[in-house]
Formats: sequence, C-alpha cells, structure tokens
Amino acid sequence: MNLELNKSNNYLKWDEFLDQSSQSNVFCASWLLKLRNKSYDFYFISEGKKILATAMVAMDDSGLPTYKPWIYHGIFFNKTVENNQNHSTIRKKIEIIEFIIHELVKRYGLISFSLHPSILDLRAFQWYNFDKQMSGKFFFNINYTSILDLSLYSDFDEYLKSIRSVRRQEYNKCIRDGCQIEISSNIKLLDQLHEMTFERQGLKRNDHDKMLCNQVAKYAIQNNLGQMIICKNKSGETMSAGLFLFHKHCSYYLIGATDQQFRKNSPMTFIILEHIKNLSKLDINKIDFCGINSPNRGDYKLSYNGNITPFYDVSFKK
Repeated sequence: MNLELNKSNNYLKWDEFLDQSSQSNVFCASWLLKLRNKSYDFYFISEGKKILATAMVAMDDSGLPTYKPWIYHGIFFNKTVENNQNHSTIRKKIEIIEFIIHELVKRYGLISFSLHPSILDLRAFQWYNFDKQMSGKFFFNINYTSILDLSLYSDFDEYLKSIRSVRRQEYNKCIRDGCQIEISSNIKLLDQLHEMTFERQGLKRNDHDKMLCNQVAKYAIQNNLGQMIICKNKSGETMSAGLFLFHKHCSYYLIGATDQQFRKNSPMTFIILEHIKNLSKLDINKIDFCGINSPNRGDYKLSYNGNITPFYDVSFKK
C-alpha cells in the first residue's frame, strides 16, 4: 500500500468522514470536542485520492499528546475498508494502523488512544518495536461498557421481560407510586443532583469537570443532540435526573444523578426504562451505558441486559 498522511484541523471534514465510519460516536463529534477546549490534531490517511482512515491526537494542558477526551477516540476507518472481513481486509487494516503508529510516534514520541469497541485486533500495536522494545512499546488497558441493541426485541414489553427482575419490580413500583417523567432543560437542577451523587460517593468534582458537564448538557439540549430527563414523585418533587447524548442511532447514558432521600424509590431505573421505551420514536435502536468498570455501578448498568463490550486504551511509552 502506498499510504499518505495529511494533517488537518478542519472540523467539517472530520465530521464528514466520521459520519460514514463504523467507529463514529458522540465522543469524537466536533461539537463535543470543541467544548473541551483542548488542542487536537486530525490526520487523514489516504491511498491515492481515497481517504482510508483518520486518526486524532489530543493534547493535554502541557502540550503532550497523551490526553484522553472521554472514550472511543484514536483511529477511525472508512467503512469501505471494513466491508468484507476476509484475510486481505484484516491485513489492510493492520497495515494502516502500522502506518499511523509509525508516523505519529515519529512526530510526537508519545501517543495515547482509547479505541472504539469495534477495534479488537491490536496486533499492530503489539508488533511495534517487537525486536527492540527498549526503544519503546505500547501498553494496554482493557475497559468494558454495556451496549444494548433494541433491534433484537419486537417491542418494549418483550425487552422488559429480558432484564433483571429487580429492575422490573422497581419500574412497576414507580408506576404504582405515580412517578412521572419529564423532559427538562434545567441544567442547574442536573448540576445540583450530580453534586449530591458525588458527595454520597465521597468524591469531589473539580471546577473544570463541573463546568464541562453543564456546557455539554446545555449544548446538547439546545441543539437536539440529547435529552435531560427528570423523574418526579406524585407530590411533584424531583427525585432524579439523567443526561443522554444522541449520535446517529445510538443514545449514550452520560449522567445519572439522584437525591439521596429518594434513592429507595428507584427513580433512575424509571428514567432509564422510560427512555428506552421511547427511543424508537427518536429513530434510535441502541444505548451505550458508557462504562461498567466499577463493581456496583457496572453491575447496575448490566442489569438492563446489554452486551458486555470491551474497549482498549493503548499508550506508547519509551
């Protein structure tokens, strides 16, 4: 293959390529990247006039290319490269990744990606400097998320039967108790509930993360790129709030936050299941729970019967 690598910071060109890529996801959409107020270098890998892949390098505050903006970033293939998963296609993808690695390590010295779950063949990273690892090598960290494919179910009732029984019981109890779901744009309320959730877990949000979450929520809601959903009890008190981002045919569960005094009422379960119930109206057939890597939180997200899906962080270090 005669590959070329060209740098560009054209967000429109970036979005246009990602729109047809199997690795396209909300976390690499330009609107979300811009809100992070970081520096990104976009690379387009071509053979002749055809762009076969792209790569994104994200800089941290010190200018080092080791920053991970959310998850699922790094390398993205043209869908035509992945049309047929035969031996020649597999080899072609390895050659493209090898080329990207060689060029970016040469330019930056250090690189770090959080790869999309569809990229499972990591041999190109393993093989880099295979016989001279004192010159640097890639390190790997495995993460997991849960992805629910709603197209597998004929309707919501069939899906509801598939989930863990305790979730069904919580959902039905919320209905009996007169809980109500509302679409909201009250970012301040989401922020307050999010703060309560962190305090309950003995954690503290830094000012940057707090501001970023509020900006993401505001932009997504104003531009129909997501929904903030709240759950109220029959007295009208807000018990919980969730933020979901939309990209193509997938909803991403970004934030779930509950007032401590209402945790036993299971309002977040009601929000998630009502959201799933209504996704078909939005032409969305998948939901990504965005990580199941902590014991309790991960088990809770898995109880909605999504598929356990690995994704990998890869980092080159000398």
